[in-house]
Amino acid sequence: MTDENSGNISEVGKVTLANLVSIAYDSCMARKRSKRKKLSDQIRHIIETCGVSRYRIAKETGISEPTLSRFMSSERGLTTTALDILADFLDLNITTGKTKGK
Repeated sequence: MTDENSGNISEVGKVTLANLVSIAYDSCMARKRSKRKKLSDQIRHIIETCGVSRYRIAKETGISEPTLSRFMSSERGLTTTALDILADFLDLNITTGKTKGK
């Protein structure tokens, strides 16, 4: 866009290489993120399908029922301490999707 008084290009219509790179990067990262479930969603799924009630999980881990409930409904996240406790209780380990030798 041209400023009528000065003939200069305004910032609104300016396209820079940095803007294009940022847009391309954001688009690429969005595609990569969409290929896998979020870790928090994977943990929620494990809790739902492990065969242990949320009440028992709360009692045995010391994580309060309201905290666990808010996590399960995606209202809140969990602290790293709570995640460590849940991982121990559910016997979870994180592995990468890549295999050795590739």
